[in-house]
Amino acid sequence: MKRKKNYSLTARERKALRESDENKNANAARAESSAGENTEENVVLENGEAVAVKRPMSKKSVWIMVTCIVLALVIILTAVLLLVLQPQTSKYPRATFRLSNGSTITMEIYEDEAPIAATNFLFLAQIGFFDGTIIYDVQPERNFMRFGAYKGYGTDETKYKDADFIANIPQKMFNVVNADTQYFDKAESNKFGYRLRKDLNSGTRYGDEAFVVSYNNANAGDFVINLIDNNRDFRVGTSSIASNLVAFGKFADEASQKILQDIYALDKNLHTGINNTVGTDPVIRIESVKVSNLNKKKWKNFEFISYMNTAYDGKTAISNWYNA
Repeated sequence: MKRKKNYSLTARERKALRESDENKNANAARAESSAGENTEENVVLENGEAVAVKRPMSKKSVWIMVTCIVLALVIILTAVLLLVLQPQTSKYPRATFRLSNGSTITMEIYEDEAPIAATNFLFLAQIGFFDGTIIYDVQPERNFMRFGAYKGYGTDETKYKDADFIANIPQKMFNVVNADTQYFDKAESNKFGYRLRKDLNSGTRYGDEAFVVSYNNANAGDFVINLIDNNRDFRVGTSSIASNLVAFGKFADEASQKILQDIYALDKNLHTGINNTVGTDPVIRIESVKVSNLNKKKWKNFEFISYMNTAYDGKTAISNWYNA
């Protein structure tokens, strides 16, 4: 658009103004004709005015941009494929036992399928209940062995009676400051004399499967490892260690199963567990049990008694010794 003549200017001033307009129009035309441009630089005209002028991209710059886009797409697609195709980790919590013979064994824990028994075990593991205890009661004729509170065999020394251990239990986690006779064994007067009811759906995983781990609700710190496809109550003749076991976990990997079989084969004295004569020969001690893959929301501020009071179909899973 032509600028309206201003006759108040001198001829020199009008000429300078006209040249400025011509330069602006030329720059605008160049900018419109350079398709695909994305770089700019400031050009200073004779009259001192700065004008941004776009420069066309070089072929090298175009190839670099295209290459970067392609590489980005390849990286994104690779990440998506790895996420979809990678092996899925176990959905179950896991407990890793470090043993005194230098080996480790790993158990999967069916927390959703047997929540009372599984939660009981996971709670005990997290407060160190199994640390320093032994694998005991190895019985070849019954194809099982036990672990739990015993600190040695041929003795009744247990974690139940370890005053230092009990004193160091996080009180908030247990949610009991003193032994409560409603829940705990009056004779022992300790925090582990409680009894737990049987999981409602425990029939889905019971004692008739090899390498499962069960707890006996008559003693919630006593656990049984099944070595073969055993009968449901581990009965030999008319004798049975319990008729109310609940299987809540399994040593599922072959390496752990082989270690357990080797420990089972060590027993030479046919210890039966009667009169506290329990154990293997030589002694295999559980040095530590570490748990992983926990439900963080559940265990963040976990309180054992609070949980168990509603774990049994909304009712308490804890029973005193007079109301099993």
